[in-house]
Amino acid sequence: MPDQKFDFMIEYIQELLKKLDLGDMTKEELDDYVPQLVVQAEARLGAAMVPLISEKFGNRFADLLEKDSTSREEWLKFWHEAVPNFDDQVKKVLQDFSQECVRILNPLSA
Repeated sequence: MPDQKFDFMIEYIQELLKKLDLGDMTKEELDDYVPQLVVQAEARLGAAMVPLISEKFGNRFADLLEKDSTSREEWLKFWHEAVPNFDDQVKKVLQDFSQECVRILNPLSA
């Protein structure tokens, strides 16, 4: 399973699957698909957010990446400080991701 610091993403993906009428998957199927979708969503978020980090926060970002025990709270504080309108940015990326999942996975629910 993906890093539990980001368990909100697991819940988000599970809700997305329910919306696609795929929420009744077996535990084995969920254990297979959910982590894959979480990794994809997190990759999209990273790809969208990293370019928005100003030079001012570049060294701090590197420090947090290198640190073995960066907490969820530390990451959230960093992102909110480093990326203007962080919450809105995340919502947009996840909405786009959801739309793509609907387009790709919807035939599976038929």
